[in-house]
Amino acid sequence: MEPETSRQILAEVRSLKRLTKQTSIAALLLLVVFIIYAVWLLPPRDPYSVAARATRAGDYARAIEIVQRASTERPTDYYPHQYLGMLYLESGDLGKSEEEYSRAYALYPSDAISRSLSAVRERRSESSASASPVPTKP
Repeated sequence: MEPETSRQILAEVRSLKRLTKQTSIAALLLLVVFIIYAVWLLPPRDPYSVAARATRAGDYARAIEIVQRASTERPTDYYPHQYLGMLYLESGDLGKSEEEYSRAYALYPSDAISRSLSAVRERRSESSASASPVPTKP
């Protein structure tokens, strides 16, 4: 092979090597940007994250709807019922809160759920006692 042809081939190989390196770096950067976008910028698909965001916005009805859907998808899971109990408690519906905490406790009898259920029952009894006024003598 002639020396001039060898130099041309070597120059082409170096050029291709540079191009491959640049393309690899660009592809790697695009992959990193995509991962960052997917992890930090896309909204979460987890129903509890979406419900928490709705709760922070004060939209308890939407949060309850989302968690109720999760509870029907996983009927033997205690957590949606515990979460619903908390949501109903925060929204002021003590009756439904007690119902949901009772369901959660039936599925997973833990001390934490028991304490929450007792607190709701105590709060309900206090509110019903204060709601029924004692008749006074005229």
